[in-house]
Amino acid sequence: MSENRLRKISLYSFGLFLAVSALFAIYTVVTGSFGAFEIRVLVTTTVIAAASICSLCCSAYIAATRQRWPGVTGIALAGIAAVLAICGAWIDPHGDTFWRTVAVFTVWAIAFAHALALLMVRLEARFNGLRLATAVTIGANALVFTTMIVTGYDDDAIFKLIAVLSILAALETLLVPMMAKISAREQSRSGHPDLVLFRDDSDGYYDRRGHRYLVQRVEEDHSPR
Repeated sequence: MSENRLRKISLYSFGLFLAVSALFAIYTVVTGSFGAFEIRVLVTTTVIAAASICSLCCSAYIAATRQRWPGVTGIALAGIAAVLAICGAWIDPHGDTFWRTVAVFTVWAIAFAHALALLMVRLEARFNGLRLATAVTIGANALVFTTMIVTGYDDDAIFKLIAVLSILAALETLLVPMMAKISAREQSRSGHPDLVLFRDDSDGYYDRRGHRYLVQRVEEDHSPR
């Protein structure tokens, strides 16, 4: 399956199940019926919508960087987390082990989607360290969450560490698009901006302004030395 098709499926799934969730919520409010069945349906649609967002971020990373394994890993984590959460909502399993497993897969699915969404942002070389630092912070926070979930350790120190890492991740998440804007502006001023193309469903390409291109490979190596 191509990256564009996967991205479209994720986007349509998110919109569809978000609409279903909203309509079902309106129905329960109007009819006044809000029992176990209604809760399970809402949980199911919400989980699928959330998994679609994570898959969308991961498939966009594949399309932007042509690196498959991080995106495929993130999509797999989102799918496993969604399946487990939906099974838990309908089967209602007993025991903490199942829900700890769901929580671990959910944490890493969100972490992969968050990190890959930022890693695919184009920055100047001098800002690349910021992207790497952001991914490391997100991964470290996910690792701490996983440790707390698996071991049940709930001392104040681990909550403080999670808070610190979350604040750093939020700060870096805000800085990355800001640095991307600065990078794009400086490239535009230099008179030699990069041409970024995206593949469409046909064999053509388009840029950020919607202009279409036909691309032909040149065998000579024109990469900078």
